[in-house]
Amino acid sequence: MYKMLYNDDSMSIPLQFQKGVEWDGVFYAATKNGVWILNSDLKTWTQMPSPPHTKWDEENKTIISPVTEILAHKGKLIVVANSNLIYQWNPTTSSWNGIDSLYLKFREDGDYTIYMNTPHNKETLASDGKHLFVAGGFQPPPMVYMGDYGEPYGIIEKGWRMLRKGWCGKYKCVSTDATYSLDIINGYLYAAAYEGLFRMPLSQLNDVIAGEKDFYGMDIKK
Repeated sequence: MYKMLYNDDSMSIPLQFQKGVEWDGVFYAATKNGVWILNSDLKTWTQMPSPPHTKWDEENKTIISPVTEILAHKGKLIVVANSNLIYQWNPTTSSWNGIDSLYLKFREDGDYTIYMNTPHNKETLASDGKHLFVAGGFQPPPMVYMGDYGEPYGIIEKGWRMLRKGWCGKYKCVSTDATYSLDIINGYLYAAAYEGLFRMPLSQLNDVIAGEKDFYGMDIKK
């Protein structure tokens, strides 16, 4: 879906409007080129600083920073940029802080490698007001963010735990393809996946993540 973001009577900025959210009385739009704020006159828009690691748009010969998902969680603005990295807005520094990438490794060719603890091709975020969840492709089970989880597991800034119990057994998972959407309704986490719709009582969350690793597939000490 495309929306026209008008800045005045003579200029419009066509951007792919992915999703919007109201946060702290202000409306924020996730677009093909970053996050935009709807100003108080309800007619003009202001672009926020772009999340790091932007992309080159070969067709239009320009640098873009696509934001594909946005939501408010525990008084914080959370986005998915480039379909791969999760960022949290820091109003003190007016910048985005990565909450899933562990470190950045620069290579001799000048490019870089980002080590993350969440699925590639992220499709969806969800929040029940206490926990932040993510799901996407190539890593079917949803994950919960440990950075503000609290007891009994503490606060792990970059940690995410997979919700494997009930989703994956010893040899197979109930879904082996992408999870497209997460929703929270009446105390249940719903996951719309390729193979169907699944749900989990949030009352079982502590039991589900017990024993899971904070940094899945990585030998990294807390």
